Amino acid sequence: MAYWLRSTKGTKDGEREPLVNGEHSPSIEDSDLSDVETSPKGAKPRNNRRYATFPTPTHPPAVRARETLLFHSCLASFAASFILLVVATILKTTGRRKAETTVDVGVIIGVAASVVFAIIAVGSMAGRKENVGWVQRAVVLLLFLCVTVGGGSLLAGLGRA
Repeated sequence: MAYWLRSTKGTKDGEREPLVNGEHSPSIEDSDLSDVETSPKGAKPRNNRRYATFPTPTHPPAVRARETLLFHSCLASFAASFILLVVATILKTTGRRKAETTVDVGVIIGVAASVVFAIIAVGSMAGRKENVGWVQRAVVLLLFLCVTVGGGSLLAGLGRA
């Protein structure tokens, strides 16, 4: 409260004096900058260390981790795809006659989800930057063809008993 009640020091008009005036202003000699720091010859070398949350993608452990993640996601997607095909097959073979439309819808959804997982698996294999051998490409293509042919045969047999 005492701060508000203080009288203002200042000029005769009641204005306050400026905080920095000619005689109290900092001079160039007091400044932290020097000619050595600002000149190109005396410039300090830049610190090339990165302060990022995630490592750069060219960093070998990050590339290795990315390749491993894509490989594992390819395997998991194909596993989910085949599991969904098996579930759709079981649903079709054990479905009731009275709920034939419900069973057919379940099979269609199962086959569609299976194909989506197979597409994700192929995309995971295609997204790898590492040199993928022809054997692995052939296996992925063969698994994708198995999923699509199996799903197609399930969908083709829906109308029949």
